[in-house]
Parts: sequence; C-alpha cells; structure tokens
Amino acid sequence: MLDLALATLLLAAPPSPAPVDESHFLISFRGQTIGKAERRLSSTGEGDAARITLAVEENYRFSTGDRPSSQFSMARRAEMLPDWTPVAMAEKSDESGAGGEVAVRFGAGRAVFQLPGGKEKTVEFRGAAVAEMSGEALLARGLLKTGGQLSAVVPDLARAALVPQQAEVLGEKRVEGRAGKLFLVQVKDATGRVAWDLLVDEAGRLLESSTGEMLRTRVERSRAVLPDAPAALAAGAVPLEGAPEKPWKLDRLVVELTLGDVEKTPVVPEAGGQTVAVSGRKVTVAVSARRPDGRIPEEPLSPAQRSRWLEPEAEPDWKDPKVRNLAASIVKDEASQLRRGYLVGRWVYRNLDKNLGGPPEASAVQALAALAGDCSEHAALFAALARAAGLPARTAWGLVLNEGALRFHVWSEFHAGDRWIPVDTALGRYGLPACYIVMGHDRDEAGVRLFRLYAASRARTVESR
Repeated sequence: MLDLALATLLLAAPPSPAPVDESHFLISFRGQTIGKAERRLSSTGEGDAARITLAVEENYRFSTGDRPSSQFSMARRAEMLPDWTPVAMAEKSDESGAGGEVAVRFGAGRAVFQLPGGKEKTVEFRGAAVAEMSGEALLARGLLKTGGQLSAVVPDLARAALVPQQAEVLGEKRVEGRAGKLFLVQVKDATGRVAWDLLVDEAGRLLESSTGEMLRTRVERSRAVLPDAPAALAAGAVPLEGAPEKPWKLDRLVVELTLGDVEKTPVVPEAGGQTVAVSGRKVTVAVSARRPDGRIPEEPLSPAQRSRWLEPEAEPDWKDPKVRNLAASIVKDEASQLRRGYLVGRWVYRNLDKNLGGPPEASAVQALAALAGDCSEHAALFAALARAAGLPARTAWGLVLNEGALRFHVWSEFHAGDRWIPVDTALGRYGLPACYIVMGHDRDEAGVRLFRLYAASRARTVESR
C-alpha cells in the first residue's frame, strides 16, 4: 500500500542541490497564452540506482474583458528511471480555494493511485509508460529526430488514470532568435486527436506547449522566438504601468511598449481608430474610442473585400440552414444595416452562456449547438449570423485593458455605412471604448504579433482620458 508519507515526501521534498536543468515555458489555449510554468530536472545515483526527479509548477490565469479572472495552480513531482519510466509521482492542485493531492507508484504492469481520503485505485496496463510525454523522454530513448515516435501510457493524476498517448517529431527548424535546432512534436490521444503541440530544443527542453495550429504556424514562418525566462509575462498579459482604473470609459488611451529587441516586422498594426509610432525598441500605440456616433473612420470596401468578409469560403458556417434561419428571425424586416448588426450582437450576447470550456477553435455551428462559449465562440457565431443577414463581418484579435494589464481578447466588427462597426458580444458592447488594441483580423497573423508582444519587457500609460 502506498502510504501518505510517500505523497507528502514527493510533494514537500526540496529540489536536488545539483539540478541538471531548469527551464520555463508558456502554455497556450486557442492562441491565448493562459499560463506559465517552471520545470526543474535533477538526477541522483548511478547504474541501477540512477534516478531522475522532475518538479513542475504551473500557474494559470484566465481573464476575458471585464470578467473576473480565474486562477489555478498545480505542482507535480515525479521520480523516474533515466529513460523516463515513472517510479512514483505526486500532484497537488489548487483551484478556487479547493485543493487536492494524488500520488501514484508503479510496479510491473500496474499503477496504484492513492486518492484524497486514503482510498486506492489500481490500474493495469501493457506496454511502455512515461512520466510525461516530453522532448526529454524522446531524447532519453533516442527518438528526438524527425520522424521519431513514442507510444506509451502517461499518468493523469487529476483523474487517477493512465492515458494512452503518441508523440511524433514532425520536423526541425532553425529559427530567428534561437541557437541550434528546434523540434516540433505533436502529441495525440488514443483516438488520434491532436492534444498538444510541443516546441522543444535539442536538449529536449520544453519551450512552449499549445493547442490548435498557432504554434505550428509560427514555426513554419520561422517566428518562434521565445523569452528564456518570461518574468515579464503575467499568464498571457502585458502589465501596464499607470493603467487607468475605469478603462471601459476611456475616449483615448496612449501606451508605450518597450520590446526586448528591435522588431523587423510591425508588432502592432495600424487600424481604424488606432495609430502606431515606432522608435527603436519603443512602440507607441494611440487608441480612440470607436462608437457608432460619427467618430468611426470611413473604410469603404472594394468588391473583393466585400466578398471576402461577406461570403468567405474558409468560414462556411454562414451557409448553414440553422444559422440562416436564425439570422432571418433576428433581423426580420429591419432595413438599417446598423440596426441589423445591433440586433445580431444583442442576440448573441443574451443567448450564449459565458464560459471557458468547449472544444478548441469551436465553429459558429458548434457554438450555436452549445449556446455557450468564451469570446472566440461569441465572435464566430456573430460573424456567421451577420453574414447570413447580409452584413460583411470579421473577427478582431487583440488585447483589452483589464485589471491593470493588456489581456488577450476576441471581438467582432461588421460593415455598415462604409464603416467597420465594432461590437463585443462577450461583454455586451455596441461600439468600443479606447481600451481595445487590434492586433489583426487574421488569426494566424494576429497570433504571431500577440506572441511577440507577450515578450515585451515593459508597458506604460502615456495618456488617458
């Protein structure tokens, strides 16, 4: 029987006095950096007594617009053989004030979990087991090379289960800002669904983990430039010195960003109601309120632009019969384009529950079926309904000022009267105050810019009113 002393020892034992390696990495979800982590890897003993100890601390912070932030932290400690076969592990988590500890020890073909309250659960398995599907595990088994694959069960202590996973090294790159090669590793679950993308260096150190294709896109564009120790990051936010207390009332906001290095490509683009000035490592962004009261700049659409945003083939949900029927019932016989956009936005705001769950990159049809989602689902459904109602629409990816920091957010824009009218259906805003910074209207392009901005060393308020 695994007694409680082992779990306590694994969690409370100090790190080895001779750490082999210490690294930091970012955790992304739907293109948003939601957390940061620290890993400490140490080794002891020789020969049959050789062991590796892995200590991981992860801290997450979710925040959307003005909604209260949600925080979560986890500490995990694993004792392993040199090839990353687990011997014993323990994990302690803390979410919303409620914590729990789970420990597990491995024997021949079985794992014995000790749950809170002293209960035990035995899980039998065949084949290999690894403590964590990682670059180090691939390296230890000689598989960290293009085409290398590793299939094994991995402990999921939160569920007291063993999860079959397969890691495959998709390729290698030499990218700007990094010496040596980087390897892109794809991790799939038992059904073949891609669970994570991992970016690791030649020593197997994890540089970033991400869902979706954001990470792969950056690697392909040779733009995977990561901070070595992201002390300036606050879980996907850029802290803003001198941030105004009531950002949702701002008519004008000017911020200065000091980057780690001179950027070859614009980090923040010019946009309607948003001007940018660059001087060396400093980027000054001036934002004006964008409300449908005559202060929104004119941006007439060419026929090609109108077709792109009204009937995009890459986002076909506006064709879905359920979406078209719902759009017709919302706008009815309303002739005003401004009023139609308002009615669609009001329906999405009132009818979608606000949460951070659901599948990554959920479509408008999925959001409509679930009637729930975060800012991404709200924006996807608004765009589809607006297009079905005859309005060109696009999604804005960027940052919103909240709780003293610039945080990732997604909102919408529809075209009416030769102007792009912004609407935040997750927060119920028709027109926006000057606390929104647009990073782009293409997800991948905006993702690259956001990622670089997260590595900004400093941000301060120059002017606000």
